[in-house]
Amino acid sequence: MQCNQLIDDDGTVRRFVAIMVDGRDPRHIEGLQSRVTPESELDIFPPVAGG
Repeated sequence: MQCNQLIDDDGTVRRFVAIMVDGRDPRHIEGLQSRVTPESELDIFPPVAGG
């Protein structure tokens, strides 16, 4: 997955992509400015479609 598939042109995470930092959604903390340490756990969930 390329970075432009995760981030919009305005620099925000696309609404259909979930990124978690230590189990928390950074949109509810400090956005993309949320602190990440070497010990941080990052999870990226790509969009899933189906029916």
